[in-house]
Amino acid sequence: MINKILKELEKFGFLKFEGSKIDNIEQKIKMLENQYNFEFPEIYKNFLLNFGSTIYLEIEAYYQPVQKSPWTPKNGLHAIYIFYGFEEDENNLIKIRNGYQDEIFNNVFPIADGNGGNEICIGVKGDFLGKIYFWDHESEENSESLYLISNDFASFINELIMIEDEDDDSDLDGVTLSLPDL
Repeated sequence: MINKILKELEKFGFLKFEGSKIDNIEQKIKMLENQYNFEFPEIYKNFLLNFGSTIYLEIEAYYQPVQKSPWTPKNGLHAIYIFYGFEEDENNLIKIRNGYQDEIFNNVFPIADGNGGNEICIGVKGDFLGKIYFWDHESEENSESLYLISNDFASFINELIMIEDEDDDSDLDGVTLSLPDL
């Protein structure tokens, strides 16, 4: 399953952070699970064990959520650029979760940047377990701030798409720009 996820992410030119090697990933995962009293779904735990570091997507990946949020663009697609990892930077999985400790619903855990302060989360408890959600950071701390993206992590990765920019005005042949002399 991890090989299939890797193959899907390769389409988007994923880049693992090339900093120092991440040590003790399994211990870090256990520490998070113990600290927040949950257990990551196996597929996501394997994802972390295989990658560990922050993953940046060179090519914009888009997903179409099952449930639209107030942040869903007109075309229905949200962009994703970063999956959090254990790098010691602003995209550190532990720092992100700790930063939202009093705000984010306890049945989910942030795993990727949802843009604009929002987060993409994985369900870690109860009926939320294994499902992928968009968390609206401007909503109250409850399940109503969550919008279902996908029923599981593997499906979420498999459903990522690339789109051509329909509003691309980069064809400027024949355009002349005149500036006054200063």
